[in-house]
Amino acid sequence: MLSVRLGLASVCLIASAALALEPSFGVRLSPSQKQVFVTAVLHTNQLQMEEQLPRRLGSLNEFKPYCSMYELASTAYALVLEAPHDMSRWRALAKIAVYADGEYAVPYQSARRKALARNPRLFASCPNFQKWIATARQGQNI
Repeated sequence: MLSVRLGLASVCLIASAALALEPSFGVRLSPSQKQVFVTAVLHTNQLQMEEQLPRRLGSLNEFKPYCSMYELASTAYALVLEAPHDMSRWRALAKIAVYADGEYAVPYQSARRKALARNPRLFASCPNFQKWIATARQGQNI
């Protein structure tokens, strides 16, 4: 009986440790901070995201100075999950999706998978998402 309890305690401890190592999904923002986040992403030139976005998000005091792609993407996904009919949130996510190539692809895809696990039909809420990605890839405003 004691060995069963110790075994269960070990399993719980390992599960808790694994959850602690996994980054949270999205940075928690107040309603006004959410608007600052979306506005900062939308008003940052696509070609200068890496240089300008950390500075623009600095007022939120929630993002690291270098803006982790997982934090950016999971926050953007959390915002569209929260309000799937808010197209400004989707446009911000599209810009982040374009920014998430090369070394940033893995953390972006991780956030995307977690968002889809929460709502498998998420992209049905925004039929223009792929078009906005294509537009942003061309360096145009969306």
